[in-house]
Amino acid sequence: MKNVIRLCILFLFVMLIILLTSCSFMPREKQIEVVTKQIEKPKLNIEQVEPLDLKPVKWIVVTKENAEQIFTNLENEGKSIALFALDTDTYEVLSLNMEELKRYILTQKEVLIKYKEYYEPKDKEDKDEE
Repeated sequence: MKNVIRLCILFLFVMLIILLTSCSFMPREKQIEVVTKQIEKPKLNIEQVEPLDLKPVKWIVVTKENAEQIFTNLENEGKSIALFALDTDTYEVLSLNMEELKRYILTQKEVLIKYKEYYEPKDKEDKDEE
């Protein structure tokens, strides 16, 4: 009986050692080393947009008093008679829309300039600051 008890104690002791060491007999995972390295900003390949080359638009103001004269002049010049009319309120809206387009274009131009300044510093001092 003593041998059985000793055998049980020995078995428990071996099991305890295996339990405590568990995975230590297996090779360990390698440590991952994180290296932070600053890279140079890529240059932007934004070409300058060519300025607008808008053609002049000839506006003819047609009123009750001059309508017949304008129609006659257009016929004499060989042009077809078609009217695209705006009342004063709609003309004002058109004018405000054009101003809004101008504002939007200028804002986009400013955004592009800021991107260019960020990615492509003007001189060495700017590069040193980064």
